[in-house]
Amino acid sequence: MNPTGDGPRPEDIGVVAVASANPAKTAAVRDAFALFGQAPSIVRAPVDGGPEQPIGDQQTREGAERRVRQLRATCPDARWWIGIEGGVEDVGRDLMVSAWAVVAHGDRESHSRSATFSLPPSIAAKVRAGTPLGEVTQALSIDENWQQSGLLGVLSGGLLSRAELYVQPIALALIPLFSPWQRITEAELGT
Repeated sequence: MNPTGDGPRPEDIGVVAVASANPAKTAAVRDAFALFGQAPSIVRAPVDGGPEQPIGDQQTREGAERRVRQLRATCPDARWWIGIEGGVEDVGRDLMVSAWAVVAHGDRESHSRSATFSLPPSIAAKVRAGTPLGEVTQALSIDENWQQSGLLGVLSGGLLSRAELYVQPIALALIPLFSPWQRITEAELGT
């Protein structure tokens, strides 16, 4: 099934390389492709995204882009390359958490950003003082699945997970690569 038109068919998907060994990111990629009726073969390939704790929207986006560039070199036989980078950003008095997803296929690349959530003041203070969010999450976690559930899982009592936060931006970045929307002309829009 290919609900969006003339994009890749299941037999054309091939290998999808994910720029991480993190199980939450791999699960999110699998779930995002499933929304399009796809079940690709996924390869994990950890690469350097840059700073351990990206700060600001631009640094976070650049981290995802850097992951894709490095992934293309590391996994040249893949058909798709996906970089996901989480970061924090000061917005007013809040320290917000979000992620960028970059999906590349052939010579095309698409970007999307996740929803955001604010950190509790005590956690925000630790992160602002230089403690990476991953270390804070690991310290707060009650089990070994802290990478899968992430801080969002800890703070929401398991209602939401890090993987779920990543699914939507990956799916949104896939849309232009699966659909003909980029070929819509001004004439078709009535302008």
